[in-house]
Amino acid sequence: MKRKKTILIIMIIIIILICCGIYGYFKFFKNKSNEPSIEEIIDNKTEEILEDENEEDVIGHLKIDKIELNAPIKDGTELSILKTAIGHFKNTGYLSGNICFAAHNRGYNQNFFERLNELQKGDKVEYITKYETQEYYITDIKEIQETDLSVLEPTEQDQITMITCIKNQREKRLCVIAEKR
Repeated sequence: MKRKKTILIIMIIIIILICCGIYGYFKFFKNKSNEPSIEEIIDNKTEEILEDENEEDVIGHLKIDKIELNAPIKDGTELSILKTAIGHFKNTGYLSGNICFAAHNRGYNQNFFERLNELQKGDKVEYITKYETQEYYITDIKEIQETDLSVLEPTEQDQITMITCIKNQREKRLCVIAEKR
């Protein structure tokens, strides 16, 4: 009886060792090509995009591939904010409704909207926050008076409104609107 118990314990130990060996083999050799797994690619890309979001004041990023823009967004439109990020108009939406942004297009170290005038209707805009990535498409491009604040009013439609100066027209602003489909 004692011998049967000993043999049974030895067999259980051997089975456990075999299972651990098989698991270790697959864990170690599962990715022989040294290429990152899809999970690693997604994790790295998310870290890259949200890198600046470790700062408390960054609320997201605005990404527009057509004009090679991927910039942080901070709450407020004060000069100190616009020197380092795209500014978010505080009295507008954050995740829905009319989400309004402003940025410089020349004259500063960071001119995030310098190529905003190159956008056309239908171009894609991505708004990336720690909660989600939202896609919008340009629907309207217009010149407005610098005093025209109607573009900041709430809307039923989820949209992004981007505003910047127009070169040599101090009283005018370029207003680009992108709506969620």
